[in-house]
Amino acid sequence: MVRKHGWPTTIKTFRTRRDAADWSRRTEDKMVRGVYIRSGPK
Repeated sequence: MVRKHGWPTTIKTFRTRRDAADWSRRTEDKMVRGVYIRSGPK
């Protein structure tokens, strides 16, 4: 789960904790750089 001020909460499930940590770091980085595009239902 990624919660960042000014952005919608983003949730995704993974098989391993490491995969989840990698995804959350990439997602937060995209939010900071301003290139994050939300996909999926609103």
